[in-house]
Amino acid sequence: MIRHMVRHHNILSIVGNIITVSVPETEGNSDAITRFGDLAMVEDEFSTSIAQVIKIDRNEIALQVFSGTQGVSNAASIRFLGTAMKVTYSADILGRIFNSLGEPMDGGSNLAHDPKVSIDGPSVNPVKRILASKMIRTNVPMIDVFNCL
Repeated sequence: MIRHMVRHHNILSIVGNIITVSVPETEGNSDAITRFGDLAMVEDEFSTSIAQVIKIDRNEIALQVFSGTQGVSNAASIRFLGTAMKVTYSADILGRIFNSLGEPMDGGSNLAHDPKVSIDGPSVNPVKRILASKMIRTNVPMIDVFNCL
């Protein structure tokens, strides 16, 4: 069974921007496992929103809905997409305007075939970075004071 086609309808609670949904336990089927940070679609009668898995507790999964839960009912369905959020990484994005989900808003060229990278990768170790050899003066005192860091 393809995971992103399965809809879950057992919403336990909606509190603020967090939806808690009960999903059946999947034993032995590694393809159906939902991971921390995966995306999900919350589909209601009138709207569709993207959410991210923020907590997994046995068969209860908590989702943070990016566009808010106002108007979402307990009758909404949840589809887990099985992938973390990704953004386009290419020279074609220079000068473009994007929304909060990384989708182009300016009507420019299609970026569907450009390479994508996951946004939840490891952070850069500050000890291993190359130190600046020259100060860039901004004439903003609070920035210039910490510029040496």
